[in-house]
Order: sequence, then C-alpha cells, then structure tokens
Amino acid sequence: MEFGTLSIGDLTRDPVSGVLVSEHERIHALTRIAVHAEEAGFDVFAMGEHHNPPYISSADSTLLAYIAARTSRITLDWSGRYRTPLQQFTSVPRPLDGVPPFVWHGSISSPEIAEQAARYADGFFINNNFAPMEHYARSVSLYRERFAAHGHGRPEDGIVGAGGGIWVRPNSQDALDEYRPYFNAHPIHARSGHSLEHEIATTGLTVGSPAQVVEKVLTFPAHFGPLRRVLFGFDYGGIPEAKIHQVIDLVGSEVLPVLRQELAGAA
Repeated sequence: MEFGTLSIGDLTRDPVSGVLVSEHERIHALTRIAVHAEEAGFDVFAMGEHHNPPYISSADSTLLAYIAARTSRITLDWSGRYRTPLQQFTSVPRPLDGVPPFVWHGSISSPEIAEQAARYADGFFINNNFAPMEHYARSVSLYRERFAAHGHGRPEDGIVGAGGGIWVRPNSQDALDEYRPYFNAHPIHARSGHSLEHEIATTGLTVGSPAQVVEKVLTFPAHFGPLRRVLFGFDYGGIPEAKIHQVIDLVGSEVLPVLRQELAGAA
C-alpha cells in the first residue's frame, strides 16, 4: 500500500486573509510541499494537469522533473488530459525490454477511463472528492468487471487507488473551525449546497483528528475493494503553505504509521 499527496495546483485567494500568492510563489510552494512530503514519509506526490484558470499546473512534467532533482525516493505520479487522443501512433524511444511502463489512469466519472485502464491492466485511480463514495464505487466496480473480462485476472486483482481530501489537527474541533471558511468559499463545495459535516459523512473528505483520518481511510476497502494507493489532498482552496506543512508533519507522524500497520499485507 502506497500513501501520498495529490495536488490540483489551484491558485486561489485565501478567503480568511485575502492573500493571493503569485503563480511563481505557488509553483515553488508545490516544490517545497513535495520535498517535505518525502521527508515526512509519504510515498507519492501527484499532480493533476490543467490548462485553465485558476490552475497553474499546465506543465507538470517540467515541475515534476524539477521536484525529482530535489528528492530521492518519492514517486512522482502525473496525469492529465491535454490533447486529442493519439490514434495509430507509436511513440519513441520504445521500452528496452518491450514492456510498456505501468500507468495510472485517473477518473472522476468517465466510464471510458475505467475501460481504458482495464484493457491494458493498468491502475485505476478515483478522485474520491466532492461526491459520495458510492459514486466512485460504481466506477471502480466497472473497472474491476472489465479488468476480469479482458482476461487479466479476478475482479479483485484490479489495481485501484483512491484519493481523499483531508484537513488534520490534533483536536478535531480545531480542524473543523480552521477548515470551515475554506470549505464555504470553495466553488465545488459551495455548489453542492451541503454542509461541511454532510460532506465529511458521505464523501472521501475527512476534517478532524489523526485518528479520524485513519478511521475514514480504513473504510475505503469496503467501498472500493483492495487498494494499492491512497492519495490525500490538502493544499487547495487558498490554504496558507505554512499550515499545509503542519498537516504534512502531523499526517507523517500520526497517520501514516498507523495506516501502514493496519493495512500491512493489503494490495
């Protein structure tokens, strides 16, 4: 089981302080977050690519190459949709052993992505944010069914990863109080019309103590089956970088060790 952090690279004004950092500062902040994540024991730093505001993550391969030069162990897993499909196309150079590299296919709702990942026996990663977990469970079920139909093994052998938004403080009430203005100002959360408490109860979002994050993640296999990777999202919505580093330390010291122990031997 791998644990990491997933960023969407948004550039959002802090609804509490009113501060909006520059694109330059946000890019360097992402680098610092990735380096710190490795130091804190995370296995993966992932970026989602976008070519529209308010995102600055339009050249993730370049950013991840820079991060790779600053880190030594953490896996840098990038996915993005940035052009029309490549059909009847052969990329070069070819793999030396003739075996294509393993790929994670990320999806929010597209059944085509589940089918594509299943066809090639690649990994299927679901966002698990902003919608009830049952929504994502249907996509995972489709992927597992198609994985088996393509002859790659049993449905439970499919390679699945799940995301989950988190905000963590030693005291759960402190976490709720601190995160609430960011939740209320977030365009996707606000569009749902649901309360923070409702989103915590029904989606992959956890706002609370380290023990509550552990408790939520341990429910993921019941929704999605065996998991290979879990990625946490906590750097969006204009939250100050200094607070993000505090969460990285807390998750690295009090969440990841417990999850590794509880999920030892899992896929």
